[in-house]
Amino acid sequence: MGHSNGNLWDAFGCPETVAFVGGGGKTTLSFQILNEGAVAGRKALFTTTTKVRVPEIPHQIDVLVETTVLEEAVRLVGEAFEQGHQRVGLVTGRENSSHGLRAVGIPPLWIEFLCPHVADLCVVEADGSRMLPFKAPRPTEPVLPASLPTSAAVVAVVGLDALGVPLDEDHVCRAEIVIKVAQTTDKVTHVTPCIVGKVMGNRDLWCHQLSNPVPYHIVVNKVDCTSQIGLGREILVAIQQSGRGFASISLTGQTSAGRKLWEHVKT
Repeated sequence: MGHSNGNLWDAFGCPETVAFVGGGGKTTLSFQILNEGAVAGRKALFTTTTKVRVPEIPHQIDVLVETTVLEEAVRLVGEAFEQGHQRVGLVTGRENSSHGLRAVGIPPLWIEFLCPHVADLCVVEADGSRMLPFKAPRPTEPVLPASLPTSAAVVAVVGLDALGVPLDEDHVCRAEIVIKVAQTTDKVTHVTPCIVGKVMGNRDLWCHQLSNPVPYHIVVNKVDCTSQIGLGREILVAIQQSGRGFASISLTGQTSAGRKLWEHVKT
């Protein structure tokens, strides 16, 4: 088992496109990868195929492009990079929601026109979780294009704070699907490492739309202090025991000293 406080994008093999799915901190991790790519000198693009909080300028991105036309998106994103911006955001608009003002995502098919032709790195938030730490996807989720290239990676995220919460829709997104996938009994009323392992370790559940064998990574997020590493490892072991088809598992968290990649385990 490896230990690291290093670069998460490097740990994934520096894919050109990174699609985040699941729950428990996708947005935070998306902008971490975006920053790591920008620091490495890449033209880094953030976008979504769902709805997310409007990215913050200049904290998260340098400039935000808004358009509903693909040709214009390609032109405006390209111009933003030519002007020296390293972190560019792309959405098709904004709308009000129960969670506040949200950015509306792009059609999934746009991704292949944006990376690597316009951007060197494209970070895509490709799933919604109602801001809950754990979910299982419906058949129509995540929102990924079938043509995601093999130079891409899918990264499924779960928050450590999912452990012990009631296994119901108030605490788990798509709780009924979690119950079905994990094949839990009526006696199991709260989320356990075993349940998380069966859902997150199931590559087919998260990558069923993809026509190419894209690497699938898992992140156990919100391991925010050393005392929580043991709980993170319980999920890691559960994924290893019941999972299939994943390339790596990482434990990450936000400490008082900054964001940490505690452990990264390859298959």
